[in-house]
Amino acid sequence: MRTYHPYLEVICLKVIDSHCPGCSILCGVHIIDDDEGIDIEFMKSCTINSGKLCKFGIDLPKFYSSPKQEPYVYGKKVSYDDAIAATADALKSWENTRGMSEGVILCTGDATCEELLVLGKLAKKADMVCATGLGKIVSTIGGTTLLRKSSNFNIIEYAKSIILVDIDPYYQYPLIARKLQIAKSNGAHIISIGTEKPHIDHIVDEVKLIHPSKMQKELESLCESVSSETLFITSLGIYSDLSTIAAINNNCTKQYSRIMYMKDFANTEGSLVLGIDTKNNSIEDIIEGMESGKITALFLIESPLYESYIDNERFRNACQNLQHLIILQSRATSVPNNAIMLPLPLFYERKGTLINVCGRFLSLKGDKEGVAGVSNDILEKLGAKKLSFETLTQEAVDRYSKWKSLIPERSTVEVPKSAVDSGPCHKYISNPFLVRGLPYTPCKRVGKGLYPKAKKKERYAVLQDIAENVVLSYEKDTRFRKVLDIYE
Repeated sequence: MRTYHPYLEVICLKVIDSHCPGCSILCGVHIIDDDEGIDIEFMKSCTINSGKLCKFGIDLPKFYSSPKQEPYVYGKKVSYDDAIAATADALKSWENTRGMSEGVILCTGDATCEELLVLGKLAKKADMVCATGLGKIVSTIGGTTLLRKSSNFNIIEYAKSIILVDIDPYYQYPLIARKLQIAKSNGAHIISIGTEKPHIDHIVDEVKLIHPSKMQKELESLCESVSSETLFITSLGIYSDLSTIAAINNNCTKQYSRIMYMKDFANTEGSLVLGIDTKNNSIEDIIEGMESGKITALFLIESPLYESYIDNERFRNACQNLQHLIILQSRATSVPNNAIMLPLPLFYERKGTLINVCGRFLSLKGDKEGVAGVSNDILEKLGAKKLSFETLTQEAVDRYSKWKSLIPERSTVEVPKSAVDSGPCHKYISNPFLVRGLPYTPCKRVGKGLYPKAKKKERYAVLQDIAENVVLSYEKDTRFRKVLDIYE
């Protein structure tokens, strides 16, 4: 007869195979959920990252353990069902009174393919448009040419010539820094062009410090010297300068060289493959539309914009102009008094599919439908038929398969004028912490020209190798448009 020790402790662990939402690399990670909280275990079997994680990935327990969002209606805490009913009423009211104004569903990329698809269907039902913040870039360059179809990062490891454009992998995409080290050991020649000396200068052969206004000209001059074996690596996100992205595209089109666009949000690649963005606007365009009254209804889906937009105060004020503001959020955020807040499961708790920056089709192993479930509840209140999650997954698979069969066509495009002039400029540098509104060491980095004045005015000004007349910041700066005045 088997006996048990009277003090034997039984530990129940829920282990979920997941992917880190820090960026579109989507490193694999095991999430351990027990009674005491969240922990992680390195997923060494994952071919993307072989178990390695950056600081954000290691900090996932802290990220996921923060308070969850609760349902609110116009500043008052309510039940989930009441918040759903209020959302349906708001949409009906908006449709009846909108006139010529627009409604926008804005999701920057922290959503599964199924969630993105259901948002597209909800937008159609409510006569709104979907936006990712990359609409202007996609409409200018073309969505297909912004994507990768390789299944891994061998494209970096075996490249003979690599040019980093306005990107510091150490802070933004550490896995890429490791791949660059491998490339260097394989004999690659690496050049960095941008506003700062990257923090991987020990493996970079040449650093060119360029003011943003001169980037386009510098890239055009490279056209004569780069070969078809050159790989360009740059960041593509809601803060990217369209003129730089267009100039890189044209350079690579003429020389048949290659580009890898790194992205800040988990499923940005999926949003491009699925063609979700029908707004074709930048974040700046959307905010101007809110300020002018052209956009009167806004859905924010897992959006960092309310907490970490460059000019936080401006974005919040623009939201106050809206007739209807509906925010779907997993982690608790401040509650605007004119908003309906709907809670979502945390990223790792959801089921669904994702596409990473290499074009790999991946799955989350949670058991909750997330945005799809919330949207279905809204659709039901609007009298529409609920959408089967399995049907959404099959649609995502079908669209992905069709995309995989396409041969990307690259063509030169008209390069728009740079958004900055040759004078002093303040450039915001994103990383996984900042784009999600998490605390990060405040630090303004300036070069020799501006440092004496910056040091007198700024507590955290640091002297580094920065292009002349440029201020770089890793902090949320609510004075974005005014910050340069203090250096003049």
